[in-house]
Amino acid sequence: MLTRDVTHVTLSFGTNDGAIALWPNDEGPHLSFANAKINWIRIFETLKMLPVKVAVIGTLPVIEEKFPFVYIPRGEGDNGFDFKNAHQKRTNAFLKELCDEYALPFIDLFDDWAQRDLSALLPDGLHPNGKGYDLLSEQIHDALTSHNFYE
Repeated sequence: MLTRDVTHVTLSFGTNDGAIALWPNDEGPHLSFANAKINWIRIFETLKMLPVKVAVIGTLPVIEEKFPFVYIPRGEGDNGFDFKNAHQKRTNAFLKELCDEYALPFIDLFDDWAQRDLSALLPDGLHPNGKGYDLLSEQIHDALTSHNFYE
């Protein structure tokens, strides 16, 4: 719920949301596109009722060689999470299609970032560092400007 006089909203499908679970009997995307679509539609429908401009930012590539990793294991046989760029690209295609249906700007930085030295931007293979966030904020600002988001 928005409790202030908000005029602009940017949403992002986090790269973590594109995790692929590696647990026995639970292998596959951590979040299904079917469930994600239901959630995104609810968000878009809610925002459509408000006097706000909305834009959606897609996921970034990962350094696949740094994965899979295990943290806070659920139990015996827990093999952690994996991240694949093919899945991240499918996520962006899914989001773009949904944004097109709602006539919302979709900012896809995946291909641009994939051409960069990701080890200098994503030290753990997933999360941007300061340099990465500086680049990300500049690119998002430029993209929003090109979509007349601030007007």
